[in-house]
Amino acid sequence: MPKCNVSFPVPLPDDPHKWEGWNNYKSPNFYERLCLDPTANPSNELIEERCRELLRWWQKKLPLKNQPSNPLAQLLRAGLDESSRYLTEARVELLDPERRLLLDEQIASEEQAEALAEFQKYLAFAIGDGTLTSDEEKNLARFGSERGLTKQLIVAEIDAELLRSGVQRLQPPATLPLMGALPTQSAGAANPQEEFLRMLRLSGLDSFEMTDDQRDAFINMAESLGIDPGEAEDLVDLYLEEADAASDAAPPAIRVETARPEPRPVGPGAEPTSAQVNPALERVRYSNFKNSLSNEMLFIPSGELVMGSEAPDAAPNERPVAKVAVSRFFLSRYLVTNAAYEEFDPSHRRKRMPGAGDPTSAQVNPALERVRYSNFKNSLSNEMLFIPSGELVMGSEALDAAPNERPVAKVAVSRFFLSRYLVTNAAYEEFDPSHRRKRMPGAGDRYPVVHVSSLDAIKFCQWLSSRERKKYRLPTEAEWEYAARGTDGRKFPWGNYQNRGDLANFADRNTVFAWSDRDLDDGYAETSPVGVYPLGASPFGVEDMAGNVWEWCLDYYTPYTRAAKVNPRGPTAGSRRVYRGGSWKSRFNSLRATARNSNAPSFSCNDLGFRIACECE
Repeated sequence: MPKCNVSFPVPLPDDPHKWEGWNNYKSPNFYERLCLDPTANPSNELIEERCRELLRWWQKKLPLKNQPSNPLAQLLRAGLDESSRYLTEARVELLDPERRLLLDEQIASEEQAEALAEFQKYLAFAIGDGTLTSDEEKNLARFGSERGLTKQLIVAEIDAELLRSGVQRLQPPATLPLMGALPTQSAGAANPQEEFLRMLRLSGLDSFEMTDDQRDAFINMAESLGIDPGEAEDLVDLYLEEADAASDAAPPAIRVETARPEPRPVGPGAEPTSAQVNPALERVRYSNFKNSLSNEMLFIPSGELVMGSEAPDAAPNERPVAKVAVSRFFLSRYLVTNAAYEEFDPSHRRKRMPGAGDPTSAQVNPALERVRYSNFKNSLSNEMLFIPSGELVMGSEALDAAPNERPVAKVAVSRFFLSRYLVTNAAYEEFDPSHRRKRMPGAGDRYPVVHVSSLDAIKFCQWLSSRERKKYRLPTEAEWEYAARGTDGRKFPWGNYQNRGDLANFADRNTVFAWSDRDLDDGYAETSPVGVYPLGASPFGVEDMAGNVWEWCLDYYTPYTRAAKVNPRGPTAGSRRVYRGGSWKSRFNSLRATARNSNAPSFSCNDLGFRIACECE
């Protein structure tokens, strides 16, 4: 259960953009629904008062139900129907002593699990050099106790990890390795600042090698030692200055990271060997990643090579050969492309080589791709359709397009697989059988799963990936729009014609909304089984991409830009995740393939589900 967001300004602002607490109404944590802090042991009177205030806030928003085009109505729409039920449920649960006790026990259990996960990360760092000193063990004990872990649990976790990893406990050494001009410290550091500097020295990192994530981890460790964050930042800066000075003093041609800090080799002929690094341990610590320009950065572990060549056909500038040691680093899998460079310098476009366009059909052959890849059925009986590489103009400049659909941009998308159908109740419940009680009334096995957050959807993809040994995930926003529209810029997945009830499930005469189209009939009042609108399929054969339920995408929301892009994935973090496609609650025009919506990653409702993508191997 995530940490409670208990923001509750008084008075409550009318504008939901100025207060995030309104979105808590459907939280799985009953305290969070009412913006209450469980650690404060709120009284029954406060529970009653908070519920009344929140119900009153939502009551004032009910007129928005008759203004479907109002941006606030679109933001709050699920809550306008559901908030009173969820808030009242939270009030009832918290006022019942037995149910509240069970909830408190569950929260305590999950908090302990989170604390244990943090402790295990700290433990993994402490033993990363293959040993555990007594000082490190004391720090671990302090770190765990500050997070509420018992001494017995801390000892048990350490013993279990040492047994599993084969790491040995060491007695305190008489002296510690020096780094540059930093003062010498004994194993028993006299104060937290000295202990923190010792930990920094053990890392062996300099300012070039220390990532932002690693720096944040060190600051967190300093806080666990009782050091003020500002002072910790200063200590890290001091350490890096001295570490950089020590690095600069060493011979530049020979520079090796060691698994455990040792003095850098100095003097003629001092050559580091493979005994000083452990590539296997490095690969555990570092992994490949994709940068913001969609270029994969590959981890290159430390190692040695004989640089140059003595071959008969070698040029003079390739001689003489020399033994060279190289420290770990990342290298891009691909050369920097035109599209990537032009995000930095758009004016460079005029300097391109003739015919060097974006990574488009000029550089790939969809026909050859289709020979290599074919559709397949996954273990949940959902057909995975092959979507070949291609490009589209993403977004819309149409008069009826929303502001968040502009400006348009040329986007290239690499091949992938996408499920023909939305994930169904039956498929999702193989992963989470308890979800059955959240089904829509009358919704059978073949109906799309709803009441799932993007976090639930991502966990489902991880589960299916492990089960089938494939790379399942949510589709990116660009992949989703490409699969829905193809390359011809159509308005809807099926083309440009509209106002027909045989293409999709939307707000028609069977629904009760003020914006329902009384002249059209799609046959369903709420969700419909997947695959009942084959005439509404996209150019690639993907069904239900318009209407029925909105579909989570992988991207966090960000406004569009005009820059051409290659496989864009949006920000890697944010407060809102994108979903696309419209639903049974949407007006027909909202089924446009360019329409965008977003909400908190933990948000779920009765007209939001997902489909899955699979990466080509």
